[in-house]
Amino acid sequence: MIEEVNVSNAKIEALSERLAECFGACAAAPDDRAAGATADQVLAELEQLLRRSYDAGASS
Repeated sequence: MIEEVNVSNAKIEALSERLAECFGACAAAPDDRAAGATADQVLAELEQLLRRSYDAGASS
């Protein structure tokens, strides 16, 4: 279980960094729909991972 949490934490951190990069791209080019779509996708991945991590912790 601890190993799974560590892996999840690393993935959450990586997705958070990607999301920050996406937000930077969106701020630099607010009309860039591709940057916005990428940010939406990364945010959805992060949300899904956080939800799985929460569910795993709640079931322990």
